[in-house]
Amino acid sequence: MSKMPRLTQAELHAMLDYRLETGEFIWRTRNDVRPQWNGRYAGKLAGYAREATGGGWYWSVRIHDWPFHAGPLAWFYVTGSWPSHLIDHKDGDGLNNRWANLRPATQSQNGANRGPSKNNRSGFKGVSMHGGRYRATFRGKFLGYRDTAKEAAALYAEAASAYFGEYARVA
Repeated sequence: MSKMPRLTQAELHAMLDYRLETGEFIWRTRNDVRPQWNGRYAGKLAGYAREATGGGWYWSVRIHDWPFHAGPLAWFYVTGSWPSHLIDHKDGDGLNNRWANLRPATQSQNGANRGPSKNNRSGFKGVSMHGGRYRATFRGKFLGYRDTAKEAAALYAEAASAYFGEYARVA
């Protein structure tokens, strides 16, 4: 597999406009390409939706024949430095690259912002049915049983919020 190409903020600004309010990248008119390229792409939305390993959809923009995820690319476009860890989408939507929706995150914080797993039957993260009652767990620790899924979810929400703060997704 090839290495990620070098890209400076100035090169990125010469190629693309990033719209903070919408999270969209738009191709700019360029002098370093054939006129046909400008006729086909300049002024148009850059990138495509792609499914990430492990599920979820993210917007990618191909630059120098390399697929850059739009979240980290937006971070680099605005700040001039690549994120030291990951870029988390606050709303959990990898296609929403609005500046207000992006924040740096560790792997653990990013994972805390995931919703319930696909095989979750209770509808609440950290809640499962056990012996006719709803059991709440957080990071492998038993929190308690409750009569309703909503009550058990409140236990999970309290523990997750205390541990992960603003990164905690509880539903």
